[in-house]
Amino acid sequence: MTSQMVLHGNPIHIDSFVVPESYPEHYEIWTAPYRCAHCQHVNIGTVPIPVDYDGFVRPETARATMAASDA
Repeated sequence: MTSQMVLHGNPIHIDSFVVPESYPEHYEIWTAPYRCAHCQHVNIGTVPIPVDYDGFVRPETARATMAASDA
């Protein structure tokens, strides 16, 4: 049986990086708590998010991206 992990809090920006093969595209690393829909245990999820045209990821973009990443 597989369980779905659901975003359970607000994402937090923790780092930025550039992937050499995709330069100049770079990413910010965001992390947030997720809760298992089956057992209710909490875990931490980390998602790299491509930086917007203006040079950063907005918190609402991070939240939407991480919510769509529920697995």
